[in-house]
Amino acid sequence: GSMFQSASAKNSNEVDKRMAELDSSMLEIQEKKEQIDNLLHSILPPIVASSLARGEIPPAEQYDDVTVLFSDIAGFTNISSDVPASEVMDMLHELFVKFDALADKHGCYKVETIGDAYMVAAGCPDACADHALRVANLALDMVRTAKTVTSPLDGEPIRIRVGLHSGPLMAGVVGRARPRYCLFGDTVNVASRMESNGLPGCIQTTYRFTQALPRDHPFELVSRGHIDIAGKGQMKTYLLLGSQADEAGEDPLLPVEGTVSDLGPHLL
Repeated sequence: GSMFQSASAKNSNEVDKRMAELDSSMLEIQEKKEQIDNLLHSILPPIVASSLARGEIPPAEQYDDVTVLFSDIAGFTNISSDVPASEVMDMLHELFVKFDALADKHGCYKVETIGDAYMVAAGCPDACADHALRVANLALDMVRTAKTVTSPLDGEPIRIRVGLHSGPLMAGVVGRARPRYCLFGDTVNVASRMESNGLPGCIQTTYRFTQALPRDHPFELVSRGHIDIAGKGQMKTYLLLGSQADEAGEDPLLPVEGTVSDLGPHLL
């Protein structure tokens, strides 16, 4: 009988060992799944990510009230052509990590980055009434935070151009292999034009954006006059200079000398 006992003891040890291995495998799988879920949620809105995890592609949705922000770095082409790639990447990484934190702080959704361009929205994928307010506060923080990052080209603070516009748009997941959450429509194009026709260190906005702000907003806005926008003709634009909530000693975000004439006499 002692042979039988030792055999069964050996078997139960084997079983225990196997069970322990299974437990740790299950734990590993669970951890991996959480990592993948977290990654998906950082790339896609949670509601979209969970649909994709179930194998569904959610339909695109129409949003009526969204504010879109585009920013890019003034002189980026010069930086990237004259500086080692690793230094350009370090600069972008430092800048975008700071921008990501600000987008979170202000309740805005980072849509994507393309090269040195950074795109954010409020009012989608989660609708909210104060989308323009959120983005205005974010834009002011972004321009000021960019100055804390130095250019690897000359050690000067980075200056960004920012463009804002508000209106309706469509948003949804595009693609299966590398699904992306995309925003499309005229509102996106105009926001992008506000940035590309903007001024370094400044935030340019449309009239539509100023109308999307609450009546009692704390911002200082000045008309830049009309500028020619491809596909739109003459558009009246504004510069967002600052907020009454700014700390004392914060300078308004005016154009740098050399471009002041561009703004018309009302600033001089």
